[in-house]
Amino acid sequence: MDELIKHIDKYNFINYLIPGFVFAYFQSFDSQTFTIETNFINLILKCYFIGLVNSRIASLIIQPLLTKFKIIKFEEYHDFINASKIDDKINILSEQNSMFRNLLTIFIIISIVKLYILLYRSFYIVEEYTQWALVITLLILFAFSYIKQTEIIKNRIKNALQK
Repeated sequence: MDELIKHIDKYNFINYLIPGFVFAYFQSFDSQTFTIETNFINLILKCYFIGLVNSRIASLIIQPLLTKFKIIKFEEYHDFINASKIDDKINILSEQNSMFRNLLTIFIIISIVKLYILLYRSFYIVEEYTQWALVITLLILFAFSYIKQTEIIKNRIKNALQK
């Protein structure tokens, strides 16, 4: 247990576990969708994975939508990197910003899940189709996450080599 907790850094705790616990809390009211086990490690792993998926949805869908509709605007990435070296507080504020984005997304997901449960109970939806849809959605989500992360690494390398 201690070994598991040692490997969870502050960023992952804030941006994965907290939204995962929020999701688990809200979904625990409906025993059909999510039950909280007494096994703490299983709970941590489930919440971490839920938070990880949530973070990817936030990064790949919610943030671009907010940017597209000009609700938020970011500075250029290389400016962020350079400014972070000058002002340490920018990284802290960026972590908090990610937490707010991820909490926004988890409440959107909770709303969608609650609506799905309502529809599932009202209309007969085959569970196998739901599982396949979830697997395919996660496959696509993590494929795009991998592509985005590769681009971030490439940009950081280019920025570092320009100095």
